[in-house]
Amino acid sequence: MSASDDAAEASPLEVRTLSIAALPKELVRELASVLRSDGPLGPRVRGRMAFVSKEKILSAASVVALLGLGIVSAIQLGRPCSPHDSLDFIPLFLALGLPIALLVTRAFERRLAVARCPLPAGVFVLSRDAVVVEGDQLFVAPLASVAGTSGPTRVPGSRDPELSLWLEGLPALSFQVAGKGAAEAAARAEAAIESVRRGEGGKDSLAELRRASLWDRAPRVGLRAHYVRSLLLSLPVAALLGVALFFARNEVSDAMALAAASSDTTALRCYADNGGARAHEVRTRTLPDAAYAEALRADTPDALASFVASYPGTSHTDEARAQLYDRAYTDAQESSWSLRAFLERYPDAPQIADVRAALPVMSLREAIATDDVGAYTYVIHQYPGTPQALEATRRRHARYETARASGNGGREAEATAFLAALFGYLEAQEGPDVLVRFRTPDSEMLSAFDDAVRSRNDEPIERIAPSFSYRLNAQREMLVFDRLVSAFARIAPNDVLALAHGRPLQPALGEVALAAQLMELPEEERTDEEARLRAAADDDSGAPEIRVLYDVLPTFGVFDLVETSDPLADLLGGSIGRRPAAPRHFAGFVVHFDVEMRVPGEPTRRRFELDVEPPASFLVDGGEESPTVGTIYELMATRAFDQLGERLVAAFFAPSEGADRADLGSDDLPR
Repeated sequence: MSASDDAAEASPLEVRTLSIAALPKELVRELASVLRSDGPLGPRVRGRMAFVSKEKILSAASVVALLGLGIVSAIQLGRPCSPHDSLDFIPLFLALGLPIALLVTRAFERRLAVARCPLPAGVFVLSRDAVVVEGDQLFVAPLASVAGTSGPTRVPGSRDPELSLWLEGLPALSFQVAGKGAAEAAARAEAAIESVRRGEGGKDSLAELRRASLWDRAPRVGLRAHYVRSLLLSLPVAALLGVALFFARNEVSDAMALAAASSDTTALRCYADNGGARAHEVRTRTLPDAAYAEALRADTPDALASFVASYPGTSHTDEARAQLYDRAYTDAQESSWSLRAFLERYPDAPQIADVRAALPVMSLREAIATDDVGAYTYVIHQYPGTPQALEATRRRHARYETARASGNGGREAEATAFLAALFGYLEAQEGPDVLVRFRTPDSEMLSAFDDAVRSRNDEPIERIAPSFSYRLNAQREMLVFDRLVSAFARIAPNDVLALAHGRPLQPALGEVALAAQLMELPEEERTDEEARLRAAADDDSGAPEIRVLYDVLPTFGVFDLVETSDPLADLLGGSIGRRPAAPRHFAGFVVHFDVEMRVPGEPTRRRFELDVEPPASFLVDGGEESPTVGTIYELMATRAFDQLGERLVAAFFAPSEGADRADLGSDDLPR
């Protein structure tokens, strides 16, 4: 085995890591002299210790942590509704700050160790050994233990290239050398290693160190990184760094959020409500200023009113209130309604006196424009004793006088007297509705009608009762009501006199039934009960009424259904069609109407009576089949009610030309 092989085999045992602080001062001074000069030629190669792999990973982690801090800090940065992160984010900032704090701690430790070390720091390739002075450690590796070299290699992000010595059984020893002499340094290191391998190494510069007793006790390991100690030292640094970054981020975000909110009241309110650092200043000054500027831009009473209500104690409140009153008063002069609204909404406004003075004048002007009784009545009650109320009273009275004059000339004196009393009542009571009420014939009377007619005729007579059911009567009554409404509208508009369809009247109170009911009571109770029953049967509504009470009475005449062959009638659609298999007979009748008119407070109940009946003959079209009983009786009843409507109108008002048609001819009958 050669000498180089022996050295290579023994070299791993010669690797040592010593504490510089444990070395004798004389030996330290000698080592310092050796490392600085190494004889007349100086050290063969000298470089700065490069980061080991763990520190490179730490550097990469620190870059990632910085990027993460930037991303976390940018989330919702400067938003008015989230001006700062909650304290829950602090652990995240601490975790991201730990790699950075550890890197800073390691760099500080290295710089401090270099400053305190009595030996020059760096990597030295001597004639026989590679020496590393790192902090308070001295690492010695014989060149015979170097398996090889690599480099110089320029590492990204580094100014100088790196050389690496590959040690047997230990991590590679990497160090940086000056860029200009990198190739020469690599060649010199390789030559020294080859020289040692050939057994031609130069002077042993560390002979005194090897002879020291400390050498044999030194551990045969590489440099110790002390990461546990660095990690413990970096924890408080990470805490300070994370907390500082968290609060710095929140401070920046708060300032950006406030700047972004600017004059936007919604954003400013959101900033203050979510705990911005200057929330108090925003609420007391910035927000009111922005809200006032916004109200001025809107230039509406509602915007100014909203500002006054929302910010009652600011420096702009009085000015805004004054502008509000001026603007609202200007807008309110459009109508009496808006003036009343101004009066109710702004009772403290300085324009209140002007509003109160203008209200009667404007209300009367509007009432005159509409010429409505209700509008005049409002002025009379709302502003009593004013000239406007007196003028409204005069004009309202003139409306009723006009209606009275239009109601003269009816055929029935009772109806004319009723209208005169009615208009006086309506004027005094401020125009309640006039009810039109009907009392439908009793079904028992209609059955008795049929029985009486049949008993006096040998031929079967069609029954009339089904044709006067409650539903059919209600339809006919509505026809009469509609005709009255149209007639009254010609002389008195709805604001003077309004007709309303009242509830049906109760059936008539039979005297025999009343007497039988009273006989069952003690004598002392009969008077009161009779008054109560008569009042209930009378069913007085307390309002003016036109009551139409009617009964269907037999004439004991008989209508026969016959076939017509009149070509003209056939052409006009008046044919009854085929002859029935057997003759059919229909009862003649008369509808007796009793019209009663009531005015509350008037002791006299005015009334008149009308009798209407079908014509002696009439045409009816039954189509392809014979007409039904309902069709014929419906035609007869409808014509009777049609006459009632005409005669009622004529009773109250002078009839128009052609409206009075007493005779019933076939030409004016519906087909």
